[in-house]
Amino acid sequence: MAAMARGGSRRAAAPDEVRTGASRPLDATLLAARRTGHLNLRGRGLRALPRGALCLSEIPLPESIKWWELREALEVLDASENELEELPHQIASQVELREVALSHNKLTSLPPHDCWRELSCLVSLVLSHNEIRALPDGLGQGNLPPLARLDVSHNQLDSLPGSITEMCRLAVLDVSHNRLASLPDGLAALAALRQLHASHNRLASLPAATEAPSLPSLEHATLNDNLLPRLRLASPALQSLQVAKNRLASLELEGCVALRELAASHNLLAELPPSLARLPALATLDVGANRIRAFPAAVVRACVSLTRLDASCNELSSLPAELGLLALTKLTLHGNPLRTLPSSVLNGPTPKLLEHLRSKLELPAVDALAVEEVATSVVRSGADLNLVGQRLRALPEKLCEQEALITLDLSRNEISDLTNEIGWLQALRKLRASQNSLRHLPPSLCEISTLAELQVDQNLLTELPPALWSCPSLTFVSFNRNRLTVPALGLPEGRALAPVRHLDLGENRLGATPPLACLPQLHELHLQGNSIRELRVALLPLGALVTLDLRDNDIAVLPPELSAAAALQSLGLSGNPLRSMPHAVQAKGARAVLELLAKRMAN
Repeated sequence: MAAMARGGSRRAAAPDEVRTGASRPLDATLLAARRTGHLNLRGRGLRALPRGALCLSEIPLPESIKWWELREALEVLDASENELEELPHQIASQVELREVALSHNKLTSLPPHDCWRELSCLVSLVLSHNEIRALPDGLGQGNLPPLARLDVSHNQLDSLPGSITEMCRLAVLDVSHNRLASLPDGLAALAALRQLHASHNRLASLPAATEAPSLPSLEHATLNDNLLPRLRLASPALQSLQVAKNRLASLELEGCVALRELAASHNLLAELPPSLARLPALATLDVGANRIRAFPAAVVRACVSLTRLDASCNELSSLPAELGLLALTKLTLHGNPLRTLPSSVLNGPTPKLLEHLRSKLELPAVDALAVEEVATSVVRSGADLNLVGQRLRALPEKLCEQEALITLDLSRNEISDLTNEIGWLQALRKLRASQNSLRHLPPSLCEISTLAELQVDQNLLTELPPALWSCPSLTFVSFNRNRLTVPALGLPEGRALAPVRHLDLGENRLGATPPLACLPQLHELHLQGNSIRELRVALLPLGALVTLDLRDNDIAVLPPELSAAAALQSLGLSGNPLRSMPHAVQAKGARAVLELLAKRMAN
């Protein structure tokens, strides 16, 4: 009897009801939604949602379909790129909705909060490129809906409801390209927030709470094109910060120890932020078009990871010779009154400029015994040891006896072998040995259970110990500019134990996509300059990737399956012969590329 009742209900609607104002392909789309729970109405020129879109039971069915093959509730609704002017309140009836995408429409308002709080499964809401003037009061109150992603970019918002700070699971918040003069107080309560995008607004300040150690999960923040006169952040997980085109005269980043990219051009900075000296991972720094008059040598010496520096259009009249010791691949200085540098050097290639600066700096030879004495004294007073640029050819004998050592920096030396005794440093968390002559790493290094950061760029490495990928604390790994091939990586076939989040294999000799699916927590991956011809996305951990750098390879086709990388925000593609991906789409960034790939996959 139940089967008959369901069969009767499914035939209650006349076959022509759904076809009113719609074509047969739309009938097929609605019918597919009854089977899958996913309704894709993207790009159909709709001015209103068709009948049945929010009531699957009204969709007429062919006789051949069995009721037990059908879905009674909608889980995914995508009606982007239409002409929708309103969203029906009936959306509240779709209590199993997980994702709603309504970008590129003509929405000016949304249903009230009471409708949204019924959607207790909704985790993704994308409303970008509309004409929305305000979000519903109370949206997010009591963490309903429990959004992990909220995108309201490219609208006409003047403010945000304070209730969004109750969305305790919110990981991505995009409010860029609006008219916001402030962000809600309590923003720091969003403990799960990983990405904050608020560029192209009218922000003159951030909530005071964000200036204290807060937002512990924040990894990427974009605040370009605002009115900020000062900024103070202390987010320990922050990796990328973009604050270009503001009015910054003060920038403090104490505690942002994971920061790798800082873009602060077109501001009013009169000096380099002193806190840069305490950002060991900083690799890219753009402070062009400011008012900087000098580079303090102490700050320069501390930026041991810096590879790209743009200081163009400032007021620099001289440069510290210590700048020549950095492993810079790109140094931009045009637009400065640098009269002490020959124009041929200033406008020439970066290596020539660095060589000129190094010639002004005399590095005294360091006695091995003196280094051992320094090592002992430093460990006694702390846990960090910096032996950068000391012309060492081997580790000092007593160095590996310092069992309390936490950070060891051996960059810019002449070391060809890290002895097996380095495994005695059982408290070591950070090891940096860039710009040496290392051909291999000792297996004992993999026995240091506390090792979290390993940076061995610009060496001669031809193989890695397989046990490396089982280090239980390893999160940051960089082997840029070595001689590694895919087999030489020693990657395991199954799931690795190492919780690696950052991996740089750029400018090696891979020649193919490495099998990195064994690193499920990988957020940032650099594969640039490896002569890769085919991108095999099945070998990558797409679910976690936020940054993927594929520049300067030989990739001709991007597989549509890459669109499954839902968290991807940065995608480097320049320098590849991508004939099937229009340059206009590439210029719009990762989201535009993934959307185009998703369309191709759907077809």
